[in-house]
Amino acid sequence: MSEAACSFEAAVVDAARTGEWSAGLREHMHGCAACTESARVTAWLADAAARLGRARPAPDPTYIWLRAEIEKRAKEERASIRRRSGIAAVLALAAAGASAAAVLAALPRIAASARAGLSAALEGMPLVDMTVISSGSLGMLVVLAATYLLVFRPLR
Repeated sequence: MSEAACSFEAAVVDAARTGEWSAGLREHMHGCAACTESARVTAWLADAAARLGRARPAPDPTYIWLRAEIEKRAKEERASIRRRSGIAAVLALAAAGASAAAVLAALPRIAASARAGLSAALEGMPLVDMTVISSGSLGMLVVLAATYLLVFRPLR
């Protein structure tokens, strides 16, 4: 449709949709560029609807435009959700990596202590080291649970 609206445009669209033209309306349409374009678009929509197997006349172009706009916004929202899920997954993996690094950094001490015996290792080990080791293991469990809840659960 054109920017300059014609007062006969709605009547031309209805006539093009139903096929009931009055002589004056048809004459006006041939002299008005906006009405000619509206009739052409309406005929094209009716032809497209017929090719798609629709028995009734094509719906109002405003309805089609609104429907397309809603679908476009829904598609953008789905893309946004995927991006946010991806960011959450990257953050969860980074936290898991950091937790794994903390556990791996503490592993040589744990192995050395295990050789001397678990009870002797626990007695000789400072409380700070045990806290780091246990918090690293607990952190890994929390990260794995958060990854499941944030990334894999919404995909269902």
